Order: sequence, then C-alpha cells, then structure tokens
Amino acid sequence: GRRSSGVLNEALAAGKVAVVPERTWLASQVDGERGVVYRHPAGLAEGVIAAIENFPALSRAAAAYKTIYRGQQNTRRFVQALAQNRGGLERPPAGSVLYVMDGDGIRRNTGSGSVARQQLQALIALGYRVHAVFQRLYVDDWHPIQDMRQWMLDVREDLREYKLASIWGVGHLPFYGHAGLASEREVMRGHDFRLDLGVAYRAASSAPMGLIETLRADPPRFALVNYVQSLPFARALVGEETPLLVEAHDIQAFQIALRNPQGFQQADLDLELKLLGQARHVIALNQVEADFL
Repeated sequence: GRRSSGVLNEALAAGKVAVVPERTWLASQVDGERGVVYRHPAGLAEGVIAAIENFPALSRAAAAYKTIYRGQQNTRRFVQALAQNRGGLERPPAGSVLYVMDGDGIRRNTGSGSVARQQLQALIALGYRVHAVFQRLYVDDWHPIQDMRQWMLDVREDLREYKLASIWGVGHLPFYGHAGLASEREVMRGHDFRLDLGVAYRAASSAPMGLIETLRADPPRFALVNYVQSLPFARALVGEETPLLVEAHDIQAFQIALRNPQGFQQADLDLELKLLGQARHVIALNQVEADFL
C-alpha cells in the first residue's frame, strides 16, 4: 500500500540509477538528477527509456549521492534510533488479560498463529498475567472428551515457552455432551461461508467452569480477541464493562467471499462492522485494511 522497497534502499546506497512510480514513498527518495519518476502505471516504459538516454549524467549524480545516503542509512544510526526509543513505552500497572485465540491456528502454525505468539510475548513482556483461551473449531462429527484433552496437551506443549497465568481449551458440543446442535459436521459445512453462522458457532462453545471461576477471581483489565467471530463469546466471558480489543485479521467478509459460491455478501460486512463497533480498539495488520475500517 505504501509502495516502499528495500531494493531501492540498496540501489541508493550502491549509487545506482532508479526508475520509480510517482506519488509513492519511492518517489520521495529519488529526484530528477539521479533517477526517473514516471507516471504510474502507464509510463514505466517511457521512464526506462528516459533513464537510458540520460544514463551517464544520472549515474554520476547517483554515485555522488550514495555517500550522503549511507551517512543517513546505516547500522549505527539504526541502533541509535532503537536506543533512543528504549524505555519510551510506559508499562501498565499489574493486571490480568483475557486472550481468546483460534487454537487451531496455534497448532497448525498459520499466519494468525504466528501473530498470536507475538501478541502473547508482548503482553507478557508488558507485565500482564495472561489467561489464554483457545477455541477448537475445525472438528468432525464426534470427538470424545479424551480427544479434547489430547488436543489441549498439544497446545500446552506448543506454548510451553510462554509464562501464561492459565491456559484453557473451549470446544463444542461433543466435548461436553451437550445436544443443542444436530450435527457438528452439518454446522461446519456452512459456517465458513456466512459470518453469522461462524459467530453463532463460536459463541456456542462451552466454557469450563474453572475458566469462569478464574476470571471471577482475577478479573481481566481487557480482553484481546484474535478473530471478530469470537467477539460475542469473549464478551460473554468478561461481561459488558470490560474493554475488548479485537484484531481484524483480514476483513473476514472478504475472506468468506473467496470461498462462497455466491461471492461477496453485504450482510457479512454489515455484521462484521457492527461487531467491530463494539470493541474499544480494533487492530488491523496492514494500513490498507486500517484505512478501510
């Protein structure tokens, strides 16, 4: 979205002529004496031709500029910048946090699982006691309680490097012998293709009594939710007064549209925005989605 490039950094530091598109960060780093800024997107060919025709003069200017650029962009200045910012982040007072995460993302090492590990690491580094709740979602028709126990053992093993205050697994009907839904498989067939079904499916997860008692004894200052579909479930755990922070891990209405035979559904996006509106803060993983939201 911002059109930045490590390749351009290397080119400038090496004294090379650069051809870059206008109205980008790239263009802000290049001027007409040592490079060419072309009108995007149709002008690339003309920009390359202009660079070739004026190459001797552009090359001399680029070679002369590299010394200036290296003086601004180097490892010493990078370390200085890190050192200046050290300690600038104010540590919160001691307290606990509820973290609600798609447990299959942790087990499968998905992108969301990688983000979750970084978030857990950051919360612990900030001094929070983290009560982590992992939802098991992608399951078959019938799973005995022993299967859930083994899954939780695997999750604990995956997270043994983190000093979590408590770790909980929340599952669906077969794990707890509840008969509110006819068939797990039947629900799962459709829940990926409609946001409201996904929300209802997660909201119906059964929370262990030990988790509820833990949160009563150590009320969290806020809850961090990994997916918008889990927001109502997290709200039910912490009540109405506890702030919710929700990660917009991709715009889910758009992700569902990729798998839905009917394509994009406005109802999915409307529901997603309504749910996100209930959060104190929404964390997007890229600037484009942050701007959209």
